[in-house]
Amino acid sequence: MKLIWLVGCIAIIACASWAILLQDIISVDLITIDLRQAAPLVENDSDQSLDLSAFTANLWNPPPVKKTSTALAKKEPPRAKPLKLQLIGIISDGNTLKAALYDPDSDQLLIVANGQSILGHTIRDITKDTVLLSDGRFTHYLQLEADKGDGS
Repeated sequence: MKLIWLVGCIAIIACASWAILLQDIISVDLITIDLRQAAPLVENDSDQSLDLSAFTANLWNPPPVKKTSTALAKKEPPRAKPLKLQLIGIISDGNTLKAALYDPDSDQLLIVANGQSILGHTIRDITKDTVLLSDGRFTHYLQLEADKGDGS
């Protein structure tokens, strides 16, 4: 291990001394150029006109591609989200019908009448076996299921 350190230190010293010794041996003369004498000014620049439109090209950030009308026509209309409310029953309160709706997300039984809002939907109509709900874009019908008892 000591031998590796010794060889490494000798190599570093040799490289450093070689670089320092070369500074004294090699000298670089600086050359000065007078630009006024190197290229005379052109009085008439009609022969050497520069077309600046070549520099206006957007090479690195091209503009976005516009969608064609066929791509827009293929877009499907949005579908109604499934309504998770369940119609449990219709309640008659005098001349007013109310609906008993079960919301499985909140695990609550809700009693609603015509015109009331629930989960972003408005109750539009309640009949003896159906409820009509609307969110402004889509309409949902909830219907009571027929009793499927076994006769007991």
